Amino acid sequence: MMKRNVAELVCALFVLISAAGEKLKLQQNISLEFKGCADSSIQFEARGPNAKAPMESSELKKQFSNEPFIRNADKTYTWQNYTIAAKDTGYTLFCNGKELYTATFNIEADELKEVRVWKDAQSFYGMGEASKKVNLADQRFTMYNESKYGDHAYLFIPFYITDTNTSVYYNANGKDEIYFQSGVVPQTYTTSYQRIQCYVRQNKNMQEGIAHFYAETNPNALLPKWAYGYIQSKYGYRTQQEVIDVVEGFKQRNLPLTGIVLDLFWFNKMGDIFWDTSRFPNPKQLNEYLEANGVKLITITANRSTQLHQPILKNTKKDDLLCKNKFGKNCSLA
Repeated sequence: MMKRNVAELVCALFVLISAAGEKLKLQQNISLEFKGCADSSIQFEARGPNAKAPMESSELKKQFSNEPFIRNADKTYTWQNYTIAAKDTGYTLFCNGKELYTATFNIEADELKEVRVWKDAQSFYGMGEASKKVNLADQRFTMYNESKYGDHAYLFIPFYITDTNTSVYYNANGKDEIYFQSGVVPQTYTTSYQRIQCYVRQNKNMQEGIAHFYAETNPNALLPKWAYGYIQSKYGYRTQQEVIDVVEGFKQRNLPLTGIVLDLFWFNKMGDIFWDTSRFPNPKQLNEYLEANGVKLITITANRSTQLHQPILKNTKKDDLLCKNKFGKNCSLA
């Protein structure tokens, strides 16, 4: 009975160790570790000798699978439908016997670089708001969210999916750089933190890949339905009638419209939240017209004006809502 219990314990320990993944040593003292996840994706992590993870606390962390990798006689590793063929520079990933890509790693100028050659994929989609084109091929991105005047389409989500339905998510560090494969020029991923971690999943179709990513990122709530529709915006509509004319134009052309944005001209002065009634004589009536046509009104302003005559400032001072400096006085920007 004791021998049986010991054998069962050894088997259980083997499963636990295997489930933790496989860790290999590559050239240039680079380590490569891969683990199976509960959603049928694989986590790959390559680390150089000076690896750091500055954003680890906010990274995407998936639940790992208890199903172990099988070490084959040909020195490959099999897990579910995937096979990993490792070598001293990286690995090749297969799914259902079909090659997806080959990834190699090396250190150049103290940076860890992944070179990924996709076997069949030619088009890549995703990366949040960063892309200027639908297809990411032959585009290069430095993943770092910062405000750029005149161009606010810079919000990176380091997730993409290929035209062969392989989805990839990188736990990006600060200012990691990625270039997407175009023709014979391979994909590259470079980081000064010497750590590259990504999740790879082969999906039945793009919808499945996006659905799994959405579920894994733990969404708390959906935006209202109208926010997913078409929202019309330009550098300012000058009058109430112009806004109405735009909406009527959409109706006449039978085009969908769920929102319209007023940028400049609707307020008196920059920083105001008060309507310029010479241009927009009846904001309430405008909003009622838009609501009746299924269109939401969105107004934009930059609340940086601090003139003492403004009612909004007077009220906040009266109610003691302004920030205080270390001397207990209201903060102001000169």
